[in-house]
Amino acid sequence: LLILIKRAIEINKLLEENNFLKQKSTQLELIGDSKSINHIRSAIQAAAPTNSRVLITGEAGTGKATVASIIHYLSKHSNLPFITWHTSN
Repeated sequence: LLILIKRAIEINKLLEENNFLKQKSTQLELIGDSKSINHIRSAIQAAAPTNSRVLITGEAGTGKATVASIIHYLSKHSNLPFITWHTSN
């Protein structure tokens, strides 16, 4: 019985840690205070509350997926799945 109780406590701790890590991983932010970053933040704030589709372009590694995730997180549809569309050139 003691072993079962210990395991139940361990499982509960693992579930809490898992939920904490999931929440932490969805906290996205753009780092920096340059004119360009501030312009992107403004564009995100303008696009997020709309029902419009958004096309995000740029070189590989520039943060397009991060911007898309932030727009989704701030949108009215944040409770729905986040779906990405990748094209190959």
